[in-house]
Amino acid sequence: MIAVEEIQHETREAWLETRKAMIGGSDAPQVVGVRPSKFATWAEKSGLLHGERDVGEAAEWGIRLEPVIAAAAAERYGRKVEPSKPFTITRRKDKPHIGCSLDAKIWMPEREDPGVLQIKATGSYKRKEWDPAPPLPFQVQLQHEMLASGLKWGCLVVLVGGNRLLGPFDSEVNQTFAEKLEADLDEFWEMVTKGVPPELDDSEAALDAVSRMHPESDLSSVILDGKFCAIDDELQSLK
Repeated sequence: MIAVEEIQHETREAWLETRKAMIGGSDAPQVVGVRPSKFATWAEKSGLLHGERDVGEAAEWGIRLEPVIAAAAAERYGRKVEPSKPFTITRRKDKPHIGCSLDAKIWMPEREDPGVLQIKATGSYKRKEWDPAPPLPFQVQLQHEMLASGLKWGCLVVLVGGNRLLGPFDSEVNQTFAEKLEADLDEFWEMVTKGVPPELDDSEAALDAVSRMHPESDLSSVILDGKFCAIDDELQSLK
């Protein structure tokens, strides 16, 4: 059985500091490559980013709606739901770099052990992305949260367009995937601790990370002398 610990923080700032020292559920899809950007996540965990990224109003309202969605899921599906306390982190004792902030725990009437409840809110235009199953990044996130918390099953619910609750999307631990995920997380964290960056990708998240790594740059373009074409040709040939 996996030994875990819960860490309660008084402020969001303290919670964010602990999150920087681990791979959380929302980081896992980037690490395994189903969502960009692995490079941006590495830069964040390496402490190379200046300033704080704006999560946007949609994410803010998703957080505000979590208690409402949790209560509705409990009532509609006949399950007990226990929301997590604010700024709580659950992480592995043997591998503190694997952790998460659970939205809530959930119980089915037919089984005694609790599961992970992951709560989402999205726009009506994304309704088809949840048919017949949740989008892959959220499935990866759920598997990660089970790996970090030691719980054996999980459940996803989503409020679509502010007026339609979908779910419950129940899932057991996929042992084969969990083993591969854990290996990927360990490898990624070794890259963080050794200062070895992953390959830079061309995503907006990576561009934002590079901009925050070098806030002194204005990202302006520079026209190089024609001699650099020959240098680039030689470089590409060597590669």
